Amino acid sequence: MASIVAVVGVGAAVGARRAAAEIRANPDPFPEDVLRADVVGDEHVLTRPDGTRIRTVVAGEGPDVVLLHGYGVSMREWNVVQDRLLELGHRVLCVDWRGHGGSTIGADGITPEVAAEDIEAALAHHEVHDAVLVGHSTGGYVAIATLLGQPAARERIRGLVLFASLAGDAAVDAPQTAAQIPLITSGVLQRLIANDTAGLLFAASIYGPGAPPVACEVFLEEFLDQDHQALVPLLQRLATTSFYDRLGEI
Repeated sequence: MASIVAVVGVGAAVGARRAAAEIRANPDPFPEDVLRADVVGDEHVLTRPDGTRIRTVVAGEGPDVVLLHGYGVSMREWNVVQDRLLELGHRVLCVDWRGHGGSTIGADGITPEVAAEDIEAALAHHEVHDAVLVGHSTGGYVAIATLLGQPAARERIRGLVLFASLAGDAAVDAPQTAAQIPLITSGVLQRLIANDTAGLLFAASIYGPGAPPVACEVFLEEFLDQDHQALVPLLQRLATTSFYDRLGEI
């Protein structure tokens, strides 16, 4: 039995290395220095009542677009998108939402409702009006929570764009997500993906077919730099709380 397990283990390792080599051979649509660049603009830090410090960056002139990044990364996710929006004549507001990038988590911790209060404060601080709110992945969940829970924020938004997002129930009919949440909560996933091969395969599973290797590396660096234990309450809510029956209110 031990020999069979060993053979299976070796085979899995060889297969993983082969898959990683195929990913590393994929083309990168953008140069590495572009993917590693931060967003540009005027940086602000908003201090919230519980001591949380929210980092925002605003740039450009024109119709407002507000960008909310995904889980485990930062506003740097938007660097290429921000460039394009600025070229098109928009004012672009990027927010590191609570517990991510340059923003901290204060005494209130992190829940969709608390994160929504932060976003409303950022919109008010920057006097955002008639904006399009864009949420990627869990940033879309935060965007939905903001529009449902913060009437003042809703008055500032005229359009909502969600992609790769959920309105909750993240673990329903999603085996990979259902497995990832307890692995992140326990810290096991972070230890696993610290390995170069496992990390690249994980990042590629997030990107999908044709995953660009440098983009995967940049994602992993940010993901591993986050304090995921502090973000567990949000993950639990994402898995168990649904806003689907309220989407008609938006």
